Amino acid sequence: MNQVKQKQRQYMIIMVIILLVGFLGCMLSIALFVNLFGTEPTANEITIISVVISFFFVLMLSSLFFLIPYQKLAKSIERRNFFGYEKKPKTLTPDGAPFLIAQTTDDNLLLRDKILFEYIKMRNRYPLLFLGLIMFFLFVFGLGVVGAFVKIVSEDGSQDLLREKLPLFLSGLGALLLGALILAALILRQRAFNRSPEKAQVEAKIKDFIDGIKSAFEIPETSLDIDTITFSYKCIGKRKSKIYTTTGTPYHCLNFWYFVDKKHLYIADVVNKFQIPLTSIKSIEEITSYINFIGWNKSTSLKEFREFQKKHHVKSINGGFAAHYVIVTIDDPDHGIYQILLPSYEANAFSSLVEIPITKAVPRKQKLS
Repeated sequence: MNQVKQKQRQYMIIMVIILLVGFLGCMLSIALFVNLFGTEPTANEITIISVVISFFFVLMLSSLFFLIPYQKLAKSIERRNFFGYEKKPKTLTPDGAPFLIAQTTDDNLLLRDKILFEYIKMRNRYPLLFLGLIMFFLFVFGLGVVGAFVKIVSEDGSQDLLREKLPLFLSGLGALLLGALILAALILRQRAFNRSPEKAQVEAKIKDFIDGIKSAFEIPETSLDIDTITFSYKCIGKRKSKIYTTTGTPYHCLNFWYFVDKKHLYIADVVNKFQIPLTSIKSIEEITSYINFIGWNKSTSLKEFREFQKKHHVKSINGGFAAHYVIVTIDDPDHGIYQILLPSYEANAFSSLVEIPITKAVPRKQKLS
């Protein structure tokens, strides 16, 4: 990367030199022409000076040809998002692949998929989400109907109207009672799910799988679990087009293990392990505007989550979350410039890990690489 920047500087210096030589040549030629030939030159003298001035003018224009290789070099050092995943079959490696030092085996991937299938199959036996949606609509319907009945009766409390609207009230009350019964069923179902032997078995398999990955990737117990913002994209020609979720954002919040040694930062999940020289991490810039994402990885109660929201500028929005974020800039001499996006609530942990201070930045629009 340093060689690329050096070539850029060389092209820029050449352009400036040619431009200055051409400009000075034009100016000197005009001044010399006026001094030598006065204000009434002959036709031959005009021809000579025109040729000279044209030569220097063309020389000035020729400097623009160096913009082509300069722009190509500029594109070659374009910032890339470390955790941008191109949407291809069996693509499990992000754009930060040049820093990849280890990958899990195909057998581990098959085992992961098998455990995930078992977990989904088990959850389907306890349809909590489906029952929850039914309960929600029943409560909304019941409250709406009962509220409408109370309003009508309060405005005109005649016995005839009361008898006429009584079925409306009873239907609303029935919906509320049915919703309450489903709520009780949900609570009992959740308790049964939490106590089921199947859940314990699947959780034990998940733990064994993760322990096996940690052992294979040599991830220490002191590693930090840090939320990281990722996204998927597809290539349309030379342009990257982010793939948006149903919540209206392309960004996902996934958990990675982060740890360091004396020279490197290591980032790993159950599929990949990356190694980044600490000297290549140039800055941690906090952006005080919001980025929307889906996925929540912090184990917090509802009360703790509300306190967490206030402290760390986190919002629940459109079925997902929004938070301030930080941009970690990596400028590596061999692999180029990359960005890692982290929610701002992870900024202090990451800053302490790599021993680089956090800098504040002005709010910006979400035009991220």
